Parts: sequence; C-alpha cells; structure tokens
Amino acid sequence: MQESRRLVSSTRLIAGLTLLSRILGLFREVAYSHFLGTGPLLSAFRIAFMVPNLSRRLFGEGALSAAFIPVFSRVLQNEPREEAGRLAGGVLTLLTTILAGLLLVAELVIVVVWLTRGGPTLLYTAIMLPFMVLICVAAFLGGILQSLERFAAPAASPVLLNVIVLATVLGGSYAFGLDDHPLVLAMCVAVLVAGVAQVGLQLYSLRRSGFSIVLNRGWRGPYIGEIRRFMGPMLVGLSTVQVNTLLDMLIAQWFVPDGRGPAVLGYAHFLYQLPLGVFGIALATAIFPILAKKAAGGDRLGVSNTLAGGLRLTFFVMLPATVGLVMVADPLVAVLLEHGAFDAVGTTRVSRALGFYAMGLCAYSAQHVVIRAYYALGESATPAKVAGCAVGLNLTLNLLLVGSLGEAGVAIATATSAVVQVVTLGWLLRGRLPRWETPVSASLVRTVVSATAMAGMVWLAVGTSSPVNDGLPVWCRVVLAVGGGGLVMFGVSHVLGSSEPGELLGRRMTPSQKR
Repeated sequence: MQESRRLVSSTRLIAGLTLLSRILGLFREVAYSHFLGTGPLLSAFRIAFMVPNLSRRLFGEGALSAAFIPVFSRVLQNEPREEAGRLAGGVLTLLTTILAGLLLVAELVIVVVWLTRGGPTLLYTAIMLPFMVLICVAAFLGGILQSLERFAAPAASPVLLNVIVLATVLGGSYAFGLDDHPLVLAMCVAVLVAGVAQVGLQLYSLRRSGFSIVLNRGWRGPYIGEIRRFMGPMLVGLSTVQVNTLLDMLIAQWFVPDGRGPAVLGYAHFLYQLPLGVFGIALATAIFPILAKKAAGGDRLGVSNTLAGGLRLTFFVMLPATVGLVMVADPLVAVLLEHGAFDAVGTTRVSRALGFYAMGLCAYSAQHVVIRAYYALGESATPAKVAGCAVGLNLTLNLLLVGSLGEAGVAIATATSAVVQVVTLGWLLRGRLPRWETPVSASLVRTVVSATAMAGMVWLAVGTSSPVNDGLPVWCRVVLAVGGGGLVMFGVSHVLGSSEPGELLGRRMTPSQKR
C-alpha cells in the first residue's frame, strides 16, 4: 500500500510538471503553425531535431537509464553511498566520451555531405547536433535523481526547452522581424541554449540532494560491465516508438510529394503525445524505481502487483484519451492551429493523422510500463527481439500504405505495430511473473463502460448530426467535448466504484474501491 501511494504521488508530480511542459509545447506548436504553417522548412527542422532527440531516447532516458537504474538502485541499497557516486561518475564519463566521439564524426560527415548537396535539413542538423550530448547528459543525471526518488528536476527539464524555443519564435518574429529560414536558424540555436540550461538544472538538483558524483574512468568494474551488457538489447527494446517516429518522418519526406509530410506528422505527433507524455511516460518513470527495488529484493509477486497497478491506471487514462482524440481530432486541430500560415487543408491532413495515431495510445503507454517490468527482472533480450520485429512491421506497413493514404497511412502503421508489440510482450511476460492479485480485468470493464458513456457526451458536443452543437462556435464545441466528456468519465467511474479516480487524485481508497 505504501509503494502504491508513493507511485501515485510520484506520478502526479511528474504528470503535473509534464502537463506544464506540454501546455508550453502546445503554445510552441501554435507559434510554429502561425509563422511556418506546414511548409518544407518546418519539415526540415523537425527531421533535424529528431536526430539528437532520438539519441536522448536511446542513451539518456531510454536504454541507459533502463540499464543503469536497477544496478544503481542495488548499489544504493547494498553498498556505501560513495560507491554509488563512483558508479554514477564512471557511467557519466563513459557516456560523454562516447557521445563526444560520435558528435565529432557525425559533424564531419554532415559538413562533407552539405558541401556537396546543400539543403536546410543538413544545415539544421549540423547546428543542433551538439544538443545530443547535452540532452543525454541531462537525461542521465535525471535518471540518478529518479533513483533517489527526486522527480521534480527531471520532469521540469522539458519546460526549459519549451520556454526558450517559444520565446525565440515569438521574440524573433515580433521583435526582430525574422521569418522563414532566419527564424528556423534562431530556433536551432535556441535548442542548444536549452540543452545547457537542462544540464544545469539537473546538476543543481543533485547538489541539493546531497549526492556526489565522482568522475572516474573505472569502466572495467563489474557494475559498469553489467550495465553495458544490458544496454545493447535495451537500445533496441526501448527505442521502438522513437525509431518508428523517425522512419515515419523520413518516409513522409521521401514519399509524400509536396514536402509537407514531416510537418503534418509533427503536429499530429505532438497532439497525441499530450496524454501520453503527461501521464503515460510519467507513470513509467515513477514505476521503474519501484519495480527495480522489488526485483532486487526478490519480491516477484510485488513486481507483478506493481505492474498490474500501473496497467490499471494506464488503461483508465489512455482509453478515454483515445476515444476523445479520435472524435475531436478535426475541430481540435482547427481551433489550435488553423491561423496564419496554417490553412484548412493542413487541418484536414493533421486531423486524419492524429486520429490514426491516437488509436495506439493505450499500446504506446502500456509498452513503456511492460518493458520496464522486463528490465527490472534483468531480462532485456525478449523486448529487443519483439521490438526489432515491431520496427520491421512498421516499416513494411509504412511502405504499403503511404502511397495511397499519405501521412494517414504512416500513422496507421505506427499504431498497428505498437499494438502488436505490447500484446506480444504482455503474453510472453505471463510466464515470468506470478499471477497478480490486482483485479485488472474488472477494472478494465469499468473503464470501458465509463469511456463509452463519455463517447456519447463527446458526440453530443462535436457530432455532425448532433442537435446540441448546432450553431455553436468550433472552440465552444471543443471545450464542451473535453470538459463534459471528462466529467462524464469520472462521474460514471465513481458510480461504478472504480478506484482509479481516487488514486489519481491522491485520496485513500474505501474498502469497496479495493475490489
């Protein structure tokens, strides 16, 4: 019970800060739409930014953190604190050395190719590539803080990025009259400044925690060797969504004729990531140290029950989010983005991609939780194999669907591969853990009933043949759909005796809610 309360409390903290970051990110996307629309320059910027961002997912908060946190948690429990500081310092030194070498080689290659071929994508990539080192270091330091159960600074880190980039777009446009290529160049420099600020925030929080990192080159120690052995498969296992997203962008760039495909997908990707980032990633971040500690103590039943609790909360939030985004996609995009350089054609294209991306929300979120259960148990090969198959499936479906459906086909491929991946991982995990004591099936039934009732309210707000929304402005219909749908969801859940609303709000469960 104590672990459950701590999990929910940590999830709420991370989700609250992530919500702030996502709101700022939404303002950033609105600014992009106003000044850049769905133009080729924004497509080039999105692809260029994905390169260092992918490295963050892989080396920072992704595979490295997943390999590091279980080992680091065990050292914290069983060894002197100074030994944990040496382990963290050794991994940090190794990480920066590898990334600095990769950065140097990649910059040289980009410069050579750019001199022969040119193009804004290569230029923007060359400018932003040092962000790879900065964001990976910041994410690794955030992993240390998460192991110490200090979640505020890591969760607040993206806020800095959004504030700095948003201020650059608005200031550059209104104060300095920048537009098109000069504005995008300023955005690239702002990303680098944000990376420095994120590293500084994590270092400040570590200093406040009293934990000292001892930089060293003891890379042959047993603990670092264990982390290295786990990292290889984890690079594959945790990178599926990010690799699929990069493939989506590249395939859209190559096969959607007008060059606007990556810009369209970028808007849709951000909007479906709103619920996923606010809750799904927050839950996975908060649950991993708890899973790792239980696994380190040999408590497999505890791992199973913690996983079940995470899945209950995942489906309770993501199922209605899926229903809502699919039904509200078109008016939502119109209200948020259709102004300035962003036209009605862009609204149609973004809303179609958003609706198909949203169909995979439950799978995207559950995948993060289930994979971390594997890693807490010291199992990294199975998620890697399943992830490799998922990437292959996504690529195949992308190539089959993009020609006829454009960006929408790319979104369908991503959602389908995510569902196949998480179902396969869950089925294979059954034999590795004892049966959980938490009634997930009963909770899921109540969630489905509540989400169905919510769908009725959303239809009344935005349905084309609904008698309620006749004559209402589009923004009013969206507000009615989101607000009314949320109230119906929580109201019906309360009537059905679901415990999840109380858990998410931090209330103690009544005996009837524990069933």
